[in-house]
Amino acid sequence: MFSILSAINPHYLWAAPSVSSVSGALSNGQTITVTGSGFGTTGPNIVLFDDFEKGTNGNTIPIGEGSAQIGHWDIKGSGPASQSAYSNTYKNSGNLSWATDWYCPTCGTEDGPNNFRQITLPNATDVYVSHWMYVPVGWVYPGAGPPDIAINWKTFWMWDSAAGFGASDVWTVYNADWAWHLGCSSDFGDCSGRISLNEPDSYPHVIPGQWSRWEIYAKGRYTSNGNYTFWVTDATHPRYAVQDVTGRTLSNASHTYKTISMAPYARPQPRSGTVHDSINYQDDIYIATGPGARARVEIGNQSTYANCTNLAVSTVTSWADGSITATVRQGSLANGSAYLFVIDSNGNVSNGYSITIGGASRPDPPTNLRIIN
Repeated sequence: MFSILSAINPHYLWAAPSVSSVSGALSNGQTITVTGSGFGTTGPNIVLFDDFEKGTNGNTIPIGEGSAQIGHWDIKGSGPASQSAYSNTYKNSGNLSWATDWYCPTCGTEDGPNNFRQITLPNATDVYVSHWMYVPVGWVYPGAGPPDIAINWKTFWMWDSAAGFGASDVWTVYNADWAWHLGCSSDFGDCSGRISLNEPDSYPHVIPGQWSRWEIYAKGRYTSNGNYTFWVTDATHPRYAVQDVTGRTLSNASHTYKTISMAPYARPQPRSGTVHDSINYQDDIYIATGPGARARVEIGNQSTYANCTNLAVSTVTSWADGSITATVRQGSLANGSAYLFVIDSNGNVSNGYSITIGGASRPDPPTNLRIIN
């Protein structure tokens, strides 16, 4: 029935997805089929997924074909190979993660080693990114020690032009008071009229000794209806939106998002006196683009999505309105009870469907049965 509420706000015309069954082996790397309704017809274009399990401990993170589980890294920085490498010391999933060492005895006080890895985007206007980060207990954040004593750590950069206009100087933890920045960087282009936010002394922090998942959805528009949404999930903070803002998010009407760099910049961190090493870790990096960038399948540790303190994005291989095929990515979720969610292209979240990780899926109930005497 058409209601006054739906007439006022078209959002109410969209029904949330509903999961009715899951079939297939519910273990890491296995294929499952999710059935239900309201998924929508638009799924994600997954341009990269890397859980770093294809590497060897101590080897440098490579580029080119085969450098990630899905897609590949295109460009690497000029930093020492040993400072951007696979590591089995700390990991969110599996046996390995990506360790980035910001020690640089030959750098100036401002520019650290070029440890980044970059992926080229297919002229995207909508981008969703999820990744997990970790800083060990007792170690410092890049730039926190002398001589600069001012944190400047950029975990993510996205560009809306190959010519060098900074679309998003995003997920930046910097300065001693823990300010973070979301939006345009005036260092690399004209930010007039663009979203550019600074949040001084506000969560999120990357809590030492605790893996944190940071997500962003970027809706690239030269008009006022662009959007940045930024979420954080960790063991002590259920998933929540730190910021959800609308406004102009592209530098030019002809621009699209061109590249994403992970671990693109940090102030160098010396190793002297009582200053500890500055090494941070990333794992389970997922990047999707297109009108269905936000559409995905996730597994969480609570029956309600917003209450989850641990989530893992499975990688979709086919998407239709009532059926999705995906590869299970278990992340750091333990075998046992968990919940599966479908998020559609508008960001609507399904019910939490009860599953058992590491076990067989529950069979669909029989249909069209008749009792014959």
